[in-house]
Amino acid sequence: MRKEGKLLEKIFKIYIILTIIFLSIFFEKEYVLPYFLTLLTFYLFSIFLFFLDIEFKIFLISFPLSFFIVSIFFRTHLFPEILIVSFNRFFYILFYFILKKFKIKIPKIVKIFYLNFIILFFFLEFILNIFYFLKPLDILKRKDELLKLQPNTYFNGEIINRFGFLGMDPDKTKAKKRVLFVGDSFCVGVVDYRYNFIKMFEDSLGYEVVNLSQPGFSPKDYLKLLEKYFEIVDPDLTFVVIFSGNDVTEIYYPENNYSFFNLKIVNLFRNLSYISKMENSEGDLSEQNFFEVEKRRASFILKNDPNKDWDFFEKFLVKIAKFFELRNRKVIFLIIPDQFAVDKNLQKKLIENNIKPQLGWDFIDRRIEKFLDMNNFLKISLIDTFKILYDNGEKLYRENNTHLNERGNYIVFKFLENKIKKECYENF
Repeated sequence: MRKEGKLLEKIFKIYIILTIIFLSIFFEKEYVLPYFLTLLTFYLFSIFLFFLDIEFKIFLISFPLSFFIVSIFFRTHLFPEILIVSFNRFFYILFYFILKKFKIKIPKIVKIFYLNFIILFFFLEFILNIFYFLKPLDILKRKDELLKLQPNTYFNGEIINRFGFLGMDPDKTKAKKRVLFVGDSFCVGVVDYRYNFIKMFEDSLGYEVVNLSQPGFSPKDYLKLLEKYFEIVDPDLTFVVIFSGNDVTEIYYPENNYSFFNLKIVNLFRNLSYISKMENSEGDLSEQNFFEVEKRRASFILKNDPNKDWDFFEKFLVKIAKFFELRNRKVIFLIIPDQFAVDKNLQKKLIENNIKPQLGWDFIDRRIEKFLDMNNFLKISLIDTFKILYDNGEKLYRENNTHLNERGNYIVFKFLENKIKKECYENF
């Protein structure tokens, strides 16, 4: 048993050395200062751990738990991978000293139960990954993957092309001027696609139109789409559509490899009720749920606190603009406001529920406009037009839905049509 313990300890130390070598070579050095600081902490924790007399069994017990804790604190790519591993190493050391300090002996029955539970968990995870590879069922997908359009199915009365987008195939041979739209659910809509502003743009203005949009996407995803499809599409003009309601406040941060929510078994249990709700819903919310969504979004403008979401959002706008600058192509940022920014009746209801903004109902739209102007990026903003129409009794959003109705889509189309015909964009 003693020889077995020594062998396991050596295996653990070899593991420490290999991870140091691997991460030192392959870690991406995007941010120089954080890279060196986190690499330094990683080395220090690794060296300290290497010289501690830690049993391999403690590592086996603590690893799944540390994986879960790391997942809670460092779920997204806001944090360098090496910082996550450093935290993981720190957890081993902390776990070791707690056991030693308080002379805690883990009962054998607890070890057996715990290890068998972990073995069962990862065995099921292995089986589910194989099954997902053969048949990628929705119930095993991450929540952000569930929203994506599925190729060769119907959505809002329109067939989804083989690339998984509405409208013409991105690789169709170009016969005339081509316009590209990149956006989120506002560009795929909740109305029949023939009433969608992008489809009306295509039918009325005679351009070829490619719509690379997906529900739940944000500027981070737009950049990925552009990098993947831009050369194939070869557009003469591109509209990047920004919905001020959640492109900033609920910007999606990609999960890193240490996230608990990359596990298929976690998604299986998490999605059981979620998929059931999706299948039993036509897309509209209850009146109360709709109000809660708008209340959450409007709470972002209560006061002007420093917010990391703005930095993340603006960083990707700059990257997108740079992408087009390098290719000498024109891009226009199209800003669509949230309903709470233009609907005085909704604003009154929010005030009655103690949502009293210090910054103005249109703060998010104005800040986006200001940022784009400061960087000399072309923009089209609908905030003022929507305000005037709502003041005149128009309703542009679908009831209890947060998305544009048929009238709202038509207004966006007419606005774009006027810009194309009467302003500098006509010669793109």
